[in-house]
Amino acid sequence: MDLDATENVLPAAPENLCFNKDEFIKEDYDIDKFLANVRRHSSLETLREDLSVYMKILQNALVELINRDYADFVNLSSNLVGMDKIICTIKEPLTTFQGQVEELRSLIKEKIEATQQKLAERVAVREKKRVLQHLEGILMCIETMEGILDMSLSSRGDRPGTTLESHLVERISTEFNQLQFYVSKCKGLPLVDTVKPRINRITQVLQQNLEGMFTEGLTTSNDEMLTRCLRTYVTIDKIADAESLFRRVEVKPYMEEYINESYIRQKGGSFAMYSKILEFQKLKCDPLLAVIKPKSGQEPVKGYDFMVNAVWPEVVDLLETKAMSIFAAGNPENFYKEYTDGMEFLSSFELQCATIQSVKRLRAHPSYGKFINKWSLPVYFQIRLQDIAGTMEKCFLTPWTANTENSVYSLSLSHTVQSCIEKCWRKGVFLPSLAHRFWKLTLQILARYRTWLSALCNGEVEIECVVDKPALPRPSSRVDMLKSTDGRASPQSRSESPSSVTEFRKPNSDELVQVIGDGYQLITSITSILQTTIQPSIPVSDSQNAQLSSVLEESFSLIRDQLVSLQGLVAEETVGRVSALMKHVSDIPRLYRRTNKEVPTKSSGYTNQAIQMLGTFKEQHDSSLPDVVRTQILTSVITSVIEQYEETTCEVLLSVKKMEDSLKRLKRGKTSASLVGNMSDDDKIRTQILLDVQHFSQQVRELGMDLESIPSYSKLVADVEQSLPARESPSPTTLQS
Repeated sequence: MDLDATENVLPAAPENLCFNKDEFIKEDYDIDKFLANVRRHSSLETLREDLSVYMKILQNALVELINRDYADFVNLSSNLVGMDKIICTIKEPLTTFQGQVEELRSLIKEKIEATQQKLAERVAVREKKRVLQHLEGILMCIETMEGILDMSLSSRGDRPGTTLESHLVERISTEFNQLQFYVSKCKGLPLVDTVKPRINRITQVLQQNLEGMFTEGLTTSNDEMLTRCLRTYVTIDKIADAESLFRRVEVKPYMEEYINESYIRQKGGSFAMYSKILEFQKLKCDPLLAVIKPKSGQEPVKGYDFMVNAVWPEVVDLLETKAMSIFAAGNPENFYKEYTDGMEFLSSFELQCATIQSVKRLRAHPSYGKFINKWSLPVYFQIRLQDIAGTMEKCFLTPWTANTENSVYSLSLSHTVQSCIEKCWRKGVFLPSLAHRFWKLTLQILARYRTWLSALCNGEVEIECVVDKPALPRPSSRVDMLKSTDGRASPQSRSESPSSVTEFRKPNSDELVQVIGDGYQLITSITSILQTTIQPSIPVSDSQNAQLSSVLEESFSLIRDQLVSLQGLVAEETVGRVSALMKHVSDIPRLYRRTNKEVPTKSSGYTNQAIQMLGTFKEQHDSSLPDVVRTQILTSVITSVIEQYEETTCEVLLSVKKMEDSLKRLKRGKTSASLVGNMSDDDKIRTQILLDVQHFSQQVRELGMDLESIPSYSKLVADVEQSLPARESPSPTTLQS
C-alpha cells in the first residue's frame, strides 16, 4: 500500500507513541513480531496505554466520518433496490453469446487438425518421393559406373589386372561420390542391401585402379597423374586411404632398412638412423609436396598431410618394436645421448612440416605422445638422484676430511656439496624436461647441508679419531686359531690387542671456523652458479627468474642462521681460553702483598698470552673467513673477554680496598712495613692492574678493534681510575692511549 493512501486511511497519531500506526495495515502484519519489536524499547504497560490512546483517536475519527457522510450511509440500502432484476436482464444474452463463441472455437479447432493432417501427409509423400529419387540415383550411378567398366574391359580385351585410364577413373570417382551420397540417404532400405555386392565390386575396382595410379605416379614422378589421383581420393572422401597406401608402399620399406638394432650398432648410435629418417622427405615426399603445394598459378590439392599421418606413425611404430634399446634408461650416460638425439630429431622433423597447422597436428597425434612417453625420464632421474645423493651422504659420513681438490674450500664436504649442485646442471646430466626435478634436488642438497649445520650447532656431530693405546699381551684362543688362514694363530693375536682405538670428540674452534668459511664461500659460489648456469638452463620469464632467486635466497638465509650459531660456538670457545688467562689478574695481590717487590713497570705475562692467542686466531683464519665474519667473531670474543675481565678486576680491586681499610684500622698511626718508595702494596697491585689494562687495550687496538663501542671497557677504565690514589690517577687519555 502506498504511503499517501496510508495517510488517508488512518488518522494522525501522536509522536510519542511507542509504535508506528502504519504497522497495522501492512500486508505481512504479524501480532507476534509487532509485540517483539515493541518490547525491545518499551514495556507492555506502556504499549497498553498507547494502544488505548490510539483506539480513542480511531473511534473519534470514525464518528467524524459517519457524521460527515451521513446521507450516503442512509441512502446506501435504497440505492441497491432493483439491482437483482437488472442482473437477470443482462445474464441471458451473455449466456447465448458464450455458447456461440464455444461453437466457433470447436469448428476452428477441427479445421486446424484437418489442415495439419493434410500437411503431414504431404510431407510424408515428399519424403517418399525424395527416397525414390535417391534410389533411382543409386541405380543410375551403378549402371553408369558398370557401363564404364564394361566398356573399358571390352576395349582392352577383358585382360585381368588391366588399369583404367586416368580420365575414366576420375569419371568413376565422380559417380562414386554421388553414389555414396545417395546411399547415406537411403540406409536400411532393401534396395540398398540388394545392390551392395555391386557397390563393393565397383569400390574394389576403383581402389585397385587408384592404388595403381598412385604407385605409378610415385615411381615415375608424374605430377599430373599424382594430381589426378590425389584429387580423386579427395572426391570420394578417401584421403586416409591414400595416406595409408603411401605409408605401406613407400614409408615402411624405407624405414625398416634403417630403424633396427643392427643398423644402430653398426653406426655406433641412433644419430645416423635419425639422419636417414630425415632424408626420406627429400627422397620420397618432395613429389607429393610439389602436388599438394604447387608453384604459383596452379591449384593446390588440400586435405593431405603425409608427414604427419603416414611418415611419423610408421617411424614411431618401428622405433617401439625394432629399436627398443634407445629407450633403455639403465645406462644414464647412454640414455642422455639417445634422449638428446631423439629430441633434436623431433625438432628437425617438426621443421620439415609444411605449415604451423601441420606442426599442431603432429603434436596432437597419438604417436607423438607415445614417442615422448616412451623415454623413461623418471627412471633416469632416479639413477642420477641415487648417484648424487650417494656421493653427498658418503661425504657426510666423513665431513672433516681435508679438501685435496684445487678449490677455495677447506673441507672436502663443502667441495662435494658444490660439485653435486654443479652436476645437476652439467651438460651430460641435465635435461630440460627434468628442470623442475633438478631444481628441487638442488634445494634438497642445500637443505641437507643446512640440517648437518644444525646438528653441528646442537652438538650432535662428533669427530672420529684414533687414539694410541699400549699393547696388552693376551693368550691365544681357539677363535684366534680359526681366524688364521693356515689354522695357526698370528703372533699379534697371541700376544697383544690392537694398539689403537677409535674415539669421538666434539669439533674444536679451528674446525668450526673451516665450516663457517666454507659455508659463506658456498653461498657465494651457488649464487654465481644460479646466474651463469641454472637460470640460462631454465627458459622462464624475468619474474619467474626473480622467484628462483628468492627461493634460493631463502635457503641461503637458513644456512646463514646456522653459520651465525656456529660463530657463537667459536666465539664461546675462544672466550673460554682467553678468559682463563685473563683471570690471572686475581693472582696479582698474592705477588705484591708483603713481598717487598719493586714498583711494577711493565704488564703481566697473562695479557701477552691473551693477546697472542687473539692474534693467532686472526692470523690463522685471515684467509679462511670473510673479513666481516672474522671481525664479528673477534668483536664478540673481545666484548665477552672484557666483560669477564672487568668483573674479575672489580672483585680484585674491591678485595684490595677492603684489605687496605682493615690494615689501616689495625696500624692506625704506624708506618707500614711493606712501603717501598712511598708506595704501599695495595698501590702496587693497582698500578700493576693499570699497566695490564693499558697494555691489553693497546694490543687490542692494534688488532683493529674499536674498544670505545664496548660498554664494559668504559666501566673497566672507570673502575681502575677510581681505585688509584688521587695523586697517581692517570688522565683518561693516558689510560686509553
